[in-house]
Amino acid sequence: MINKHTKLLVLMLALVMMMTTIVGCSKEKVNDEDVAVVNGVKITAEQFDKNVALFKMDYEIQYGPELFTKDNADGVSLIATIKEQVMEKLIMEELLLQEAAKKNITATEEDIKAAFDEFVAFKESNATFKSVAEKYDMNDAFVKEVLTRDSIIYQYRESIKGDILTVGQADAEKFYNENIDMFDLDEVKASHILVGDALLADELYDRLIRGEDFADLAKEYSEDKGSAENGGDLGYFKRNEMVKEFENAAFSTEIGEISKPVESSFGYHIIYVEDKIQGKEEFEDVEADITDYLMSIEFQKHIEELMDKAEITRKENL
Repeated sequence: MINKHTKLLVLMLALVMMMTTIVGCSKEKVNDEDVAVVNGVKITAEQFDKNVALFKMDYEIQYGPELFTKDNADGVSLIATIKEQVMEKLIMEELLLQEAAKKNITATEEDIKAAFDEFVAFKESNATFKSVAEKYDMNDAFVKEVLTRDSIIYQYRESIKGDILTVGQADAEKFYNENIDMFDLDEVKASHILVGDALLADELYDRLIRGEDFADLAKEYSEDKGSAENGGDLGYFKRNEMVKEFENAAFSTEIGEISKPVESSFGYHIIYVEDKIQGKEEFEDVEADITDYLMSIEFQKHIEELMDKAEITRKENL
């Protein structure tokens, strides 16, 4: 489902990308068994390869395996881009884990068990996720390792709030007032069925008009695998977040109605509009999101300071 506060989410993701590209290159050599050394602590090639597989798994679940046969806009293969992102992520995490160790922060067995049980429950309830996770050998030991690192880093970030990370209500309110246009509400909640054949799209539309269940047909026929498992559900989205043909149809279709097939560069969409929202989000409703965003900016600055002080050696050819 699309996050309700999408513009803030986009900003948050941009910050994450910045945080994974702030480590400079080193001319020193790294052993073949390792990919980097951070303040004397080695990041192994095995750890790197498993995290690359984790990133690939996430991309494949969202966009399908054929994505890895294409080049991005810069002509750099997606795999190469993923490797660069994983390298910087692991270096950043290692620095934060080292800072957490100085504060004696650890992950409890209870926390990891609870998080792991939640992961297993989700995997068992989602056939696509389970299939791709097994394909990339996301074994229990590796998943628990990732969850442990995430828990420690989260606790470390929480521990420096109010000290290193100082964001208050006044800061959030100032951001809200200075960026008030970000909080306009003009959203649609919709589901869709995406197919590549116009005749099939017409046939499915006719079946829907005759009363067949939209979610059932989406699960069976939709080529958008990310939404198909949820009956085609796309959640709420704002203007300028979808391709224009899809957006125009979604915003012009009445609540409870199903659009005739609409062609876009992705294929033919049949859209079911479930709800619409218009207005302005109140500060109280978005304060937590704004605070999280501003905290992320402060946390990024903290990471950059750690990077500046750290001794980092990286393997140049991954």
